[in-house]
Amino acid sequence: MSYLQQLLSAHKERINRFQSIKPPQSKNNTRIIWVGPPDKRPPELMPTPPAKPPVPDKPQSFIFPFGKISIHDVMRAVANAFGVPISSIKSRSRQKDVVIIKHVTFYAARRFTAGSLAHIGRILGGFDHSTVLHGERHIAELLAKGHPRITEVVDKVKDELQTISQYRPHPKDDLIQALEAAE
Repeated sequence: MSYLQQLLSAHKERINRFQSIKPPQSKNNTRIIWVGPPDKRPPELMPTPPAKPPVPDKPQSFIFPFGKISIHDVMRAVANAFGVPISSIKSRSRQKDVVIIKHVTFYAARRFTAGSLAHIGRILGGFDHSTVLHGERHIAELLAKGHPRITEVVDKVKDELQTISQYRPHPKDDLIQALEAAE
């Protein structure tokens, strides 16, 4: 018998041994460990998935119907609130005043649109998702501390976006109306 044939027969023997093992029965609530193949595990020993913790609400979260507010709307609202052109929000400048404006835009875009971190960063000037996350957290911290100017600006932006969302139909509304008209 060659060496490879010996290895193969030893491997088959081990597999047969594992498949013939019966799990021990628990009598006093002790933990039973299954050492056989996972697909041969008896149902009473199947692991239970861990319970998912409840997802906490985002602080300063406002409910907007996603789809009505775009990231460009958020940029316009933030630019109006600060009195700056939209180009300064998309610029690569690192001046403190401009950075705060960008962070407020990141915060508002995350709160009021359905855009992902990467999508928001890409539209607002090619920023990485981690930059957007940092900016959002920075503004959330300032709001938690009660920074008056930031609170005032975020409230202005929220009010302007609420006005936009009230008067703009949801994109799915047009589709529903077209389907109803076709029937």
